[in-house]
Amino acid sequence: MLDGYLTVAFGVSHFHLCIGPHKGPPNDPTPEALADHRRTARAELYRRLDKSGAPVSWGLRLFNGHDEQQTTVLLPNP
Repeated sequence: MLDGYLTVAFGVSHFHLCIGPHKGPPNDPTPEALADHRRTARAELYRRLDKSGAPVSWGLRLFNGHDEQQTTVLLPNP
């Protein structure tokens, strides 16, 4: 984790999630409004049900400070 960003790596491929305080470099600090926009503000653990009410899909969704979806992680079915 560096400057509020968590790096998730899958070998060569990777992505970054802003989950903590983000300040930017000392010579060009990140404006507070932009840092708040980027940071994860809400997480949802959800499930989808079939017509009979049985769970068919589970996942975790993360949303930023403007309630925009950042990422979804699909979990194994029960």
